[in-house]
Amino acid sequence: MSEVQEATVSVPAYRKPAISPAERVQQDQNRADFMEFLYTASGRSDPSHPQANTYTGLFEASALKLGVALLEDLREEWHTFIVQITNHATDDESTMA
Repeated sequence: MSEVQEATVSVPAYRKPAISPAERVQQDQNRADFMEFLYTASGRSDPSHPQANTYTGLFEASALKLGVALLEDLREEWHTFIVQITNHATDDESTMA
């Protein structure tokens, strides 16, 4: 007999049935407001910007910039970060004992 494997399909959070219509509307509004924030922060609201009046690639470009900035900060503060993580893990273990 052959075994049938179930396919796992990722469903976006806003399409999951467990969310209420009001929550879905709020998530959509949050998404739109966030994109507007990124649009303004990127300078695309300036008519002289090469990508003025477009949202194309805005999220990806912002995520890349944020990721680079985050990684640079993490690199600069690596030792402090590791100490904090280690201390947090040690604290968690002591409360579980």
